[in-house]
Amino acid sequence: MIAACTSSGTQRPADVPPLQMNDLSVLFPLATSAGDSATYPSPTSPGAGGAALLPEALYASDPLADEIPYDGLRVVASRLDPCFGHIGEIESSASCDDQIRLVFQPLQLVDAGLGAGSAVVATDAAIHVSYSITRQ
Repeated sequence: MIAACTSSGTQRPADVPPLQMNDLSVLFPLATSAGDSATYPSPTSPGAGGAALLPEALYASDPLADEIPYDGLRVVASRLDPCFGHIGEIESSASCDDQIRLVFQPLQLVDAGLGAGSAVVATDAAIHVSYSITRQ
């Protein structure tokens, strides 16, 4: 659980914008078995219109693609951002760029040792893919 709070009694510097709600991040619980990790969306899972969430050609165009295995990638988090990149008070939602971001991480099955069987672990690497969405 992550929590944050602020106090109205504390003065903030003039160059620091006030806190605001500008996004919502959802972290999915880490799978506990190979079967569970298979239920996470993969890059080839269909998105809007049936296209792959992360087409392999787009993935391969990244210079660091060789360091993160495409086949092991799974969506482990999502983030809704109703006004991407905006800081300060929102005057009109018409000027906002609404986005959803999916975070892909390589998941792999490893031997947990000590007779505990296998465990799913997330490699310390990620690919963030942003998609424009509408308010509706």
